Amino acid sequence: MKRKKILLPHKFQIIGWSMFSAAVVLLLFIIFRYEWSASHENTFLPIVDQYSRYFTFLILVLAYGSAFFVAFSEEKQEDELVREIRFSSVTLVAAILFAMLVLWSILAALSHVFRLDFLTNRSYIIMYWVSNILFAFFLYVIVFRVRLFILKRRSKNEE
Repeated sequence: MKRKKILLPHKFQIIGWSMFSAAVVLLLFIIFRYEWSASHENTFLPIVDQYSRYFTFLILVLAYGSAFFVAFSEEKQEDELVREIRFSSVTLVAAILFAMLVLWSILAALSHVFRLDFLTNRSYIIMYWVSNILFAFFLYVIVFRVRLFILKRRSKNEE
């Protein structure tokens, strides 16, 4: 029985990495332009103040699109072993995110019950990003790439 192909062709991975590069360049441009404009009094309004909504939207579209393309595209040589690594990486990332969510919930409950102040607004923002799907995509890509690199390194050393 032939398996259905649910992954995108390898070309989309190249498109995804270029979209990710564009998002990083845009983000760095905004950060450095804003810091430079804030340090000089007699300059035009920084690009962040003028086009904040549009650049934020563009960066998010590029980031989510790149994460989708990179995570769901085939490798150049997609075989059974790569598929197994892909599946186990998804499982590992799901377990990591679930464990972080459970740990965070326990800490939040203990903080509320015992009136502890170690959970601040900043830590809730961090938890938002941990529970965000974009973080899950990038964590999957990192875990998958590291495991694939280790596999290729082992096979090269065996030869």
